[in-house]
Amino acid sequence: MKAYTTKSGAVQYKPSFKSLESHIKRSSYSGYCLSCGKLAHHVEPDARQYTCVKCGKDKVYGSEELMIMGLFHY
Repeated sequence: MKAYTTKSGAVQYKPSFKSLESHIKRSSYSGYCLSCGKLAHHVEPDARQYTCVKCGKDKVYGSEELMIMGLFHY
């Protein structure tokens, strides 16, 4: 996970391209919370703003959705 600052000044996290690619290839139904950076399980590929079980914020996105949105780092 790599930290970045949003336009509003909030610090969020984005996963690596390799990590997303790995989850997509395995069809593992996982995603990431942009707020805390934790891996989320049982997430639909196109998930947007699901609630994170770890931090409670609505910042969980499916792996495929993050790829489409370009929210990853190399």
